[in-house]
Amino acid sequence: MEKFQKGDPVQFLQVHGRPMKIHVDPAVATVADSPVTMMPWQGHTEILIDRFDVRAHLDYPSEEGWEERQASYERYRILVQNELIGVSEEKFLHQILLEEQFGTVQKFGEEEKKQILAPKKAAIGFTYDDSAPSSSTAASTSHNNPLILPEATEEEESDSDIYLDLSIAVVRLTTEQMHEVNKCALQYGLGRQDFMSLLTRDLDAQESLRIA
Repeated sequence: MEKFQKGDPVQFLQVHGRPMKIHVDPAVATVADSPVTMMPWQGHTEILIDRFDVRAHLDYPSEEGWEERQASYERYRILVQNELIGVSEEKFLHQILLEEQFGTVQKFGEEEKKQILAPKKAAIGFTYDDSAPSSSTAASTSHNNPLILPEATEEEESDSDIYLDLSIAVVRLTTEQMHEVNKCALQYGLGRQDFMSLLTRDLDAQESLRIA
């Protein structure tokens, strides 16, 4: 017994088999290669796999859950809006820097507001340039671009304690423009209609708090 245990295990390997002849049926081969049986793998038409192949179900990640998409909306809402109204990252970061140094617009008087208010009223109300444009220029810019939110009046600014970093005029958007907004948000992990749906929800919640 000890002799066999010390020997090479391969010497105990045995392979059993019998000769078989393969009969090729062209009709069966044709059916096996048909689109009914075979399908593209990961969208590549030149790579086909059997439709019962488990890879057909494992190669595509499942769609992100609703909670994760809501989190993506909160993470990237400002980026989506800035992309739509053409605000570069550099300008927006400069805007944040001004806010950190001088505080929000509401802390300034009327003359100071005129000097720092941006013509487009982006997410934070500071100008991107050293000089302030005239009110007529700001009004013209807002009027020409329906996506840009017009400047709020004093009453509107003090009406709500809830600050929503909104820079696009939602009520002005056409159906086509809403689709464009949602399309822009796809690259940030949101669904096809998530962005406008969640943005409208936030606006409704803000309005409810304002009139409460």
